[in-house]
Amino acid sequence: MSAVVLRDYQQKGVEDIRAGFRRVRRLLYVLPCGGGKTLLFAYIAAGVFRKNKRVHIHAHRHELLEQISDALRMFSVPHGILEGGSSLPRLPVLVSSVQTYYKRIEHIPAPDLIIGDEFHHFLPDNVSGKSVSHFPNAMVLGVTATPCRLDGRGLGESADEMILGPTIFELIQQKYLVPPHVYAPKKAPDHAQFHHRGGEFITAELEARMNKRSITGDAITHYKRHAPGFPFVAFCVSIKHAEEVARQFTDAGYPTRSVDGTMSKEDRRAVIKAFRAGQLTGLTSCSLISEGFDVPGIFCAISLRPTESESLWLQQVGRALRTFPGKDYAVILDHANNTKHHGMPESVRQWTLSGGLVRQKASPDEAAEPTRTCMSCFAIFDAALKVCPRCGTVVEIKSRKPEIVEGDLELVTDQDRAQIELAPKQDGETLAAFIANTRKALQRHAEKHHYNPRWIDYALAGKVKKFREKLLAKRNMDYAVKKLG
Repeated sequence: MSAVVLRDYQQKGVEDIRAGFRRVRRLLYVLPCGGGKTLLFAYIAAGVFRKNKRVHIHAHRHELLEQISDALRMFSVPHGILEGGSSLPRLPVLVSSVQTYYKRIEHIPAPDLIIGDEFHHFLPDNVSGKSVSHFPNAMVLGVTATPCRLDGRGLGESADEMILGPTIFELIQQKYLVPPHVYAPKKAPDHAQFHHRGGEFITAELEARMNKRSITGDAITHYKRHAPGFPFVAFCVSIKHAEEVARQFTDAGYPTRSVDGTMSKEDRRAVIKAFRAGQLTGLTSCSLISEGFDVPGIFCAISLRPTESESLWLQQVGRALRTFPGKDYAVILDHANNTKHHGMPESVRQWTLSGGLVRQKASPDEAAEPTRTCMSCFAIFDAALKVCPRCGTVVEIKSRKPEIVEGDLELVTDQDRAQIELAPKQDGETLAAFIANTRKALQRHAEKHHYNPRWIDYALAGKVKKFREKLLAKRNMDYAVKKLG
C-alpha cells in the first residue's frame, strides 16, 4: 500500500463520496484548483481496483493524462493510457483521452466506475458526456473546481448530487493555497463594450482590443513593478495574441514562450520542461494552461483575456495560488478587468447543480460591485474591506440604499448597521469577546439574508484583522503619549 497520506479534507472528501454513492449513481465533487483533486480520485480508483473492478478515467489533454498517470503510480496502481495512436490497453484501470475513448467505445469493456476530470466539460450532447452515458450501469464521479458550464449554467444534467469540498478562502486559511494580491491598471476594458456569441465574448473583438503594444507594454510595466523576474503565466485571447505577448516579454528581458494545442506533444513538453527548470520566465497561451496545469512555482498570473465565464476566470487565476517554498502570496495582474466583473478569486461563491453559480450580494444594494479598487496602488480587493490591504489607503465609501428595520421605526443604512452591530462595545473589549459578539451578529445577518454559512468565516476574518489593527494603533498611540508625557 502507498505511503501517501491524504490531507484531512481530502480524506473527508473520500468518505463523503463513498456515502454519496450509496444514495445516487452520478456524483460531482468540487475542490478548488490546487486542492489536490487528482490525488483524491486516484486514491478512490486505487480502492476500486483492489476490489477487482474496472475504472476508466477521462481527461481532455495529454498533460492531464500524464498527471493522472503519475498519481496512480503513487498508489501503485497498474494502468493503461489510451490516446491517439496508441493501442487499446487490456488493464482494468484505463486513463484515456475522451476523444480517442469515444472513437473506440464499441471495443471497450464496460467499467464499474467512470471518473471525469474537469467535469464541467462533460455535457450530455458532447463527446465527453456521450462517453459516460454509453455505460448506463457504471457509477460516475465527476471532479472540478468550477461546477458550472462555461456559459454559467449548472451541471444538473450530468450529475445527480454535488459534494462541496473546502473553498479557496478556507484552503488559504489552512495554508494549502496562498492568498492572491490582485492589481489592475487605470484603463481596464469595460466588458459592456464586447458582443457575445454562444455565451462568451467574440474573439475577433477581444483580439482587436487586447492585442496592442500599449496594453502588452502596460502589462510588462506592471510585471516589473509587482513581480519582476518571477515565473508567470499570461492568458491571452488567441494564438496570435499569445505569440505576440511572448515576443514582447522576451524583448524586455524575460524569456517567454507561447504554448498552444496546435503544437506537437513533444514540443509542448519541451517548452513546459524548460519553464519548470527556470530556463523560461513566462508562458503565454489562449487556453492550454487554463486548466490542469500544475506548476506550484508560478508566482504571477497575467490576465489579458476578458471573459464572460467566471469558471474560466477562476481556472486561470488558480494556476498561481499553489503553495511553494518562499511563496507567501501570488500576484494577479488583471488587465482584462475580470476581477471587477466576477469578484475576487477567494470570494465565497454558492454553487448549485441547477443554476451553476448563484451570486450572493454583500448588501441589499443590487448596484454594489463585488470588489473595490485602491486609487493609490490600484490593488483590487473584496468590497467588504474598507481599507486597501496592500497600501493601507482608506477607501471612500459611497452611500448605500437605506433599509427599513422592523420594530425600530427608523432608517438604518448598511454602514450604520456595521457600526452598531459589529463595532467593539467599549475600548477595552478583548479580542475574544469581539470575535464572539461579531460572529453572533454575522450569523443573524446571514440567516436573515439566506447567505451561505461559509460567508460568516470569510466576513469575520476581515473584521478581526481590522480590530487587531485598531488595537495595535491604540497601543502605539498610548505608548507615544506616555513617552512624550
